[in-house]
Amino acid sequence: VLSFSTTYSPKKKPRIRKEPSYKKRDLAICGLAFGIIGAWFPPLAIPAVICGHKALAKLKKFPQRYGGKGMAMAGVILGWLGVAIGIPAMIFLISMEVLTKDVREEALKWQQEREEEQRKDFIRKGAERAAEAYRESLQESINDQP
Repeated sequence: VLSFSTTYSPKKKPRIRKEPSYKKRDLAICGLAFGIIGAWFPPLAIPAVICGHKALAKLKKFPQRYGGKGMAMAGVILGWLGVAIGIPAMIFLISMEVLTKDVREEALKWQQEREEEQRKDFIRKGAERAAEAYRESLQESINDQP
């Protein structure tokens, strides 16, 4: 006769750490996003370079856990492009603003003087017309008297 034991002995199964089926790409995505925005707004090109390099470093150290190499590379490239083009452009624009300040002030002063001259001219011509009209009406009143 066969006998079966009905006693239950719980045994803990060893936990096997499973790698996720997806790879983390958050730093690579951040690097790419900052790179795209940094091409138009240069100060954000610096975080693109940082995020892209960090993503590449993590990808190199843990290739089974991290992904997005193409996005990270694009973020780094766009970031350095934004730094290389944007920072000198910002320096140029700021220096032009400083250098042209005197020219703008001089042009504004000239414009105000010109407007004042035109205003005086208008008043003078109006006074001349009024004086001419008064002379004509005076002449007519003298001619109308018997």
